[in-house]
Amino acid sequence: MIQQVNGVDIADLCGWKPNPAGVTSILNDPSNPFPDFTNATYNLRGQFAADMEETLLYEPLLWADPSYRRGAQAIGSCVAWGAELAATLITAKMAYKSRSKKRYAEAATEAIYGGCRVETNGGRRGGYSDGAYGAAAAQFMKEWGVVYRKDYSQETGISEHDLSQYSGSKEKEWGNWGCGGRNDGGKLDQVAKGNPVKLISKVNSFDDVAAAIAISKCPVTIASDYGCSMRRDRNGFCSRSGSWSHQMCLIGVRFDKPGALCAQSWGPNVASGPKYPASMPDNIAGFTWWIPARDVDWICRSGDCWAIGDYANWRRDRTDFKKIFNRFTIGA
Repeated sequence: MIQQVNGVDIADLCGWKPNPAGVTSILNDPSNPFPDFTNATYNLRGQFAADMEETLLYEPLLWADPSYRRGAQAIGSCVAWGAELAATLITAKMAYKSRSKKRYAEAATEAIYGGCRVETNGGRRGGYSDGAYGAAAAQFMKEWGVVYRKDYSQETGISEHDLSQYSGSKEKEWGNWGCGGRNDGGKLDQVAKGNPVKLISKVNSFDDVAAAIAISKCPVTIASDYGCSMRRDRNGFCSRSGSWSHQMCLIGVRFDKPGALCAQSWGPNVASGPKYPASMPDNIAGFTWWIPARDVDWICRSGDCWAIGDYANWRRDRTDFKKIFNRFTIGA
């Protein structure tokens, strides 16, 4: 069983703190019209289930940033990292659909981490012990928004708001003080409001995950005690192993051997073994593997897994990801 990653104990990186009461509160939030994916999209899933195809959400990301390199969390901020990748993938998809790479930007984990520990907790200080829960990160991105990995210091007048480079120490501080840090005065929250996630819905099964990814082309954050080997078998799947109190992100779905593509936040080269599909670039394969449908069902029973949407309503997204690389030369 894996004990360390990049010299850091796994226990120090697993920062999911279950909060059933917090999840219930968000499910009851009247501002979110579709809190539960199963109920909200039953007809959608039933109507299009026969048309669901293998979908790889990383394809627009590679169109926007062919040399994309996954970062590595430095503290127990996994909840923010799973949410960040979801937001980043949505931005990449929207950039692709508008055919403008200038619209692409990677989301900043520091803002999400501070926001899901403080802003979503009524502004109360979060303290310096690590951890959060998935619904809070999803809610922060919906109610407050997303801050990108850019330098906002000129815009806000606060030097700490240079987010062009990841900082684990900044994550730690903002986890106590909230998005933007101690002297922010709400300035970075105002920046985030310009980039909100449109919709969040709790997923309850592999069927929900498949519909979110294959039909709506939206990623899914997964928070649970699920652990695995990160050594892929000949079909690209990793076997279940150990227990991680951890949030990750599902970024693909397949039906030949039903499963979902899981993305890690422990660095660019933590997974090994045969990749699927064989055409998957190494800079994506290095931090991803496939989880079988039965295990996705188990993960979803945590009650803290969320589809992250980019429209004000769940609907079919007909963007043909399979044609991205046929239409465009990566990097052009």
